Amino acid sequence: MTSVKRTAVVQGQNAAHFLLMLRCFSRPTFADTSFFFRAEYGEKTVQKLNLRIDNIMNDLVAEKMKTQNVNDDLDQTFELFINQ
Repeated sequence: MTSVKRTAVVQGQNAAHFLLMLRCFSRPTFADTSFFFRAEYGEKTVQKLNLRIDNIMNDLVAEKMKTQNVNDDLDQTFELFINQ
């Protein structure tokens, strides 16, 4: 390989490297911003799901308390029938 060809190859490699570096440090492209929008949407979705889980857990606790109250009332009623 002659020195002219070697110089051309090195310059091509340098140009490719320069373009890669330019892309890495330049402002975000549409694909990059799309990634950020999808990530933000995913985080909001996770927050909504966590809120929904919390609400369901609160509903379950409330239902459990209602069931416990009904059980206590039934126990008192049975005690009244047994003691009479």
